[in-house]
Amino acid sequence: MSTFNIKSHHFSDILQKPTIAIVLIWASLGGVCLGFIIMACLPCGWRVFLSGYGSFVGGVICCLIAIANAILLYQTLQTQREDIEKQHIHFKQERFETTFFNLLDYHRKLTDGLSATQQTINATMQIISNSIQGRFFFTFALNDIALIEESLASPRYLGTFDADVDSRSIEMLDYKYAEEDPMDLFRVKREEEEQRLHHMALLKQINSLYLSKKEWEDLHGDMVNKKVNSYKLFYHQLCGGYEHYIRSLIQLLSFIKEQNEGYTEDIIRYGKYVQMQMSQNELSLLVLHAESKIDCLCDLMMLISLTQKKSVL
Repeated sequence: MSTFNIKSHHFSDILQKPTIAIVLIWASLGGVCLGFIIMACLPCGWRVFLSGYGSFVGGVICCLIAIANAILLYQTLQTQREDIEKQHIHFKQERFETTFFNLLDYHRKLTDGLSATQQTINATMQIISNSIQGRFFFTFALNDIALIEESLASPRYLGTFDADVDSRSIEMLDYKYAEEDPMDLFRVKREEEEQRLHHMALLKQINSLYLSKKEWEDLHGDMVNKKVNSYKLFYHQLCGGYEHYIRSLIQLLSFIKEQNEGYTEDIIRYGKYVQMQMSQNELSLLVLHAESKIDCLCDLMMLISLTQKKSVL
């Protein structure tokens, strides 16, 4: 809401100032006093002659006083009108801020209530499930999206995770080093190979969750949009767990935009309040969502200064 501002014409501006009325009143009083002095100083014959002229002057003075009263009345009414408009704008501002902060509090509770189940691979090549709650959801989401992106960039499709097959690769590695390195002299090299196998198993598990062979073949060649494509694959699988969060954010930002139409500074200021509630990982995920153009959030991210993507990603 912008600060109240009265616009008026030059004549109206003049009338709004009581200066003219004060001058007219003092001029009238001065005229009356001057008339009494002149009448008192003149001979009796001149007084009779000037009595008619005095009536004329008295009428003029009455007119001047009436005009002064009219100007003061106009000024009073104008001031009352301005006060009413200011009160109306103040009430509208209070109502907007009350609704805004209620929506912001509701959105914060939705964020804290986000939940997901992370399926990852432990050191023994077994699938384990972890419960993700609140703002940790955004860290989990970015990690999975990064793994999807890595899988898309692989020279070949790695397939999906199979606990029996992939755990056997660890067993074969143990058998190999038990024979070739009984003194454990190449322990570091062995750990590096174990980490490589474990990471490959993670990528296979990501394929199991998000990326079929056909999808990999369709998207593998599009290296320009691989991050956005990775997000779309993630969203397609897990949107049910956080689409209410996206809808809430869109509603909140739309409310700011609609209620402050034409006042860019106010839009940015209240958008900053929303941004202050977000973590860096949350902002990064929202940038990906905006770039994916899944919904109108891409048009509203400017409200929380997400157009400078380099500072967020």
